[in-house]
Amino acid sequence: MPGPTGWITGQYSEYHGRDISIPGVQSINNFQTLLSNEVITETHQFRLWRVLNLSYQNYPVPGPNSRNDWSSTLAQGNNSFFYPSVSSSFIFSG
Repeated sequence: MPGPTGWITGQYSEYHGRDISIPGVQSINNFQTLLSNEVITETHQFRLWRVLNLSYQNYPVPGPNSRNDWSSTLAQGNNSFFYPSVSSSFIFSG
């Protein structure tokens, strides 16, 4: 079953400067000229997950689950994250 897919947008501001007042002092206030830049980023993500639920004579047995994510921000061919897992459950009823 495919999972949600969509664009994720992030926004942040960068601050840096020119013309250092006191050499060796690392502070944004140590620049005579402050510069700022607003950055907007977009990434595309696609998710796919699989679940297999099994039972034998009304008793549950462990079932495999997996999820795979692909991200547009990583290099092609190395942009996948795989998450395997195993789960089980039991319903108590009389």
